[in-house]
Amino acid sequence: MSIKFDLPIGYDLPAGIHSIIECALGYSDPHNCMERHIKSASSGFYIDDTLISTTGRTILVSVGKAAYPMAVSFIQTSQVSIDDGIIITKHLPVDTELPAQLKVRLGDHPVPGMNSITSTRELINLLDGLTCDDTVISLISGGGSALMTAPRKGVALEDIQGVTKKLLACGAKIDEINCIRKHLDQIKGGGLLQFAQPAKVVSIILSDVVGSPLDVIASGPTTADASTFAQAQSILEKYKLDQAIPEAVKSLITLGVRDEIPETLKPAQAAQMDHQTVVIGSNYLTAFAVVEKAKEAGFHAAMMTSYLQGEAREAGKYLASVAREICVSGNPMPAPTCLVFGGETTVTIQGDGLGGRNLEVALGAVLDAAGLDNMAIVTLATDGEDGPTDATGAIVTGETYRQGRRSAGAPASYLLKNDSYRYFEQVGGLIKTGPTGTNVNDLAMILCW
Repeated sequence: MSIKFDLPIGYDLPAGIHSIIECALGYSDPHNCMERHIKSASSGFYIDDTLISTTGRTILVSVGKAAYPMAVSFIQTSQVSIDDGIIITKHLPVDTELPAQLKVRLGDHPVPGMNSITSTRELINLLDGLTCDDTVISLISGGGSALMTAPRKGVALEDIQGVTKKLLACGAKIDEINCIRKHLDQIKGGGLLQFAQPAKVVSIILSDVVGSPLDVIASGPTTADASTFAQAQSILEKYKLDQAIPEAVKSLITLGVRDEIPETLKPAQAAQMDHQTVVIGSNYLTAFAVVEKAKEAGFHAAMMTSYLQGEAREAGKYLASVAREICVSGNPMPAPTCLVFGGETTVTIQGDGLGGRNLEVALGAVLDAAGLDNMAIVTLATDGEDGPTDATGAIVTGETYRQGRRSAGAPASYLLKNDSYRYFEQVGGLIKTGPTGTNVNDLAMILCW
């Protein structure tokens, strides 16, 4: 993986930090994850110690930002013969290492578009006519909610796009966004599992959601959904969107609250279906791997949380306060120190600038980290794309604020516009990798030496 750092002028990082960042972005590479959990067998394949027998037709469905490398790695690792299949992803692969019967299709992300609908329609058609002897291998990774879309009757693509944009802009949490998505869509909230019946469904998941709740990752296409239309309505009211959403969406949710249309798949229904799920990669697992890599590099290291949430800029202030505590008092660990934080913050959009949540976390840390020596705060989107930018994240040092005053101005003015990318573009600190082929949410590190 090629990682490009654009550090403030005259600044460099100690040896070992590059390897820690590489671990943060590489540990959950799909091939690495598959090799840790999947093994071949004469009559199917193993997930950990569980044998999955494949007797009839085997259909592979892979959806998400990591869909293509997950599919390639699964086939190579399991040695299973695939009869038919589809991959729906954000970027077309540069190579083709797949059997001819596997089709690669594009979806749209972060807001679903016609590519998402067309590709999902093809997926649903692929699942038609399966029997109880058949097996559907479902490979799911982050981004699947937007990439795989099948609107309920009466709801148009424009309606879903409008609601998605408003939810992303208002600072709603991912589980709240996905609750709405599941109730506007046929494929989410266990819909894929229902379309595949009566076949056996095996879901292999690369989690991009805090805590890895199966019903939230990619909006839970193969998982029972405990949320309800009433909860979806409450979320819209919470963010004062109940009057701002399209009339078709409002009508559908009202019908659902009145029990006039079916709910999403519920646990009692799913219990009657032959399906199983395993999470092979997550933010939590990656954070611990980074801790071990930091220890190898000579740092005192600890995983602080995999539940870092809330406003991105406030999270940045918090990280800076912890960094200052280490530099001033040696608590909670003396230097050299590496503290690892995982999770997913949110950005309430107020301006028309360019940035993502990891860049805004970094920008939120700049002022409070000013003047600290031998310290860096690193923020990373593990998929390599922070929001609509080409940056993975950013590095903040004690020099960033001083350099910014010379070349860009005060960070507060950029926070006001949500323009974190342009701040670091001028000051230095952007990290660029290109798409990593994986997605296990966000990581931040405090490094003191």
